[in-house]
Amino acid sequence: MSAQSFTRPSVSASPCADYGRGMVRRGDILSPRKRIVLLAVVLILAPGIVLGYLGFRSIASRAEGLLTNYAATVVLVRDR
Repeated sequence: MSAQSFTRPSVSASPCADYGRGMVRRGDILSPRKRIVLLAVVLILAPGIVLGYLGFRSIASRAEGLLTNYAATVVLVRDR
């Protein structure tokens, strides 16, 4: 099979067929409905992630304080 007789398969039906050549605009990739769903998911997940992280830090800080208090209590009881 010679190189001249080879033809690339047609992918022109794909919405991203010419994406590498800059032919497809960014807005053409996602339909408006998919954009709305993606935005809703991001707006729901982002605050949840932030609040979860802040809660985790609070719990870790509280645990560290409790360990310090318990260690001090053990020292006082042992010295008594």
